[in-house]
Amino acid sequence: MQRLKQNRGGFTLIELIIALAIASIVAGAVGTFSLAWQRRTYAVYSEAELQNDLRYALNVITYHMRTAKAIAVTTGSLGMQVTLTLTDGKTVKFGHRQYLNTLWIKDNSLPMCSHIAKLDVVTDELPLVKLQITTVDKLPGIEKGLPLVISKQIRLRNYGR
Repeated sequence: MQRLKQNRGGFTLIELIIALAIASIVAGAVGTFSLAWQRRTYAVYSEAELQNDLRYALNVITYHMRTAKAIAVTTGSLGMQVTLTLTDGKTVKFGHRQYLNTLWIKDNSLPMCSHIAKLDVVTDELPLVKLQITTVDKLPGIEKGLPLVISKQIRLRNYGR
């Protein structure tokens, strides 16, 4: 009696295990790369958003300072407050709340910028005012490049009028 040859197609168990191991290694590498890319993208986005907030705050403060005829800087235990007297007699206040790390303009308003460690306003050479804003040195997602410091010299155009 002759045995019939059976045509055996398909994969053996060893071949399937090897293919599964290779697929697992590739999936792990792709997942690791994806997480690293996502983390870096978040860090770049967070830093760009922080820089944008700093520029916005600096522009708002500059706008009000340029129209001021007088400036008064007070420092207390809660932070710094700057009072600008405008040419029409109205006042605009802005400042830094240390315990919240925020910059605010107008009392009882929402902060215009967060994550601020320090606000420096130097009025030694009026009508020229030096303004410097420094961010905190640690933020979630941003591992390097902090603190950011942005500064500007502003001339009070109506000083003493």
